[in-house]
Amino acid sequence: FDGQIGLTYRLFGSGELGVELFFEPGEQELPELPRFGVRTALPGALDSLTWYGPGPQETHADRLTLPVSLWSGRVSAQPVPYSRAQESGNKAAVRFAALRSSAGEGLLVVGEPQVSLNASPFSTEAIEAAEHPHEIAPDGLTHLHVDSAQRGVGGDNSWGAQPKREYRLYPVARRFSFRLRGLRGEDDPAAMARGLMSS
Repeated sequence: FDGQIGLTYRLFGSGELGVELFFEPGEQELPELPRFGVRTALPGALDSLTWYGPGPQETHADRLTLPVSLWSGRVSAQPVPYSRAQESGNKAAVRFAALRSSAGEGLLVVGEPQVSLNASPFSTEAIEAAEHPHEIAPDGLTHLHVDSAQRGVGGDNSWGAQPKREYRLYPVARRFSFRLRGLRGEDDPAAMARGLMSS
């Protein structure tokens, strides 16, 4: 790989963390990207997910027909029981999301302006290693993906059809940013997100 990829963190005096990811493809021929973003593993106690965007079911770049509102549910309830092992439960076009424990403490994610987000009790490695869905086991963590975009799911006119061109992630120069903020039990994620989006 002769291009560049970098991750920059900016800590603000008000307490939030700015995250910026950039990608420069270089001269080498590269395949399409499945997603562009970052991932991390959080304590499994952060099992309450609230997000502002389309929902309440999973959404993708080319599946955005659901109503936009404030939705919530358990992280453990987000995976969809498909007949084969695969990642599921994605939330596209999310303005902000909060992951919280039963005590209300947790993490706020705010898009600049939007993110594609997936919070799951399963790691990507566990999903990819499984031949059947029943083989995927939670590991006690909450696995969080925060992406600028994911490749669309396609299948518009036949099962297995490629996504339309505008929903495919070609290896071109990309830049993506979002903000993170810790949450206490008394915090209102919506109010905090509005403050960060206006700053």
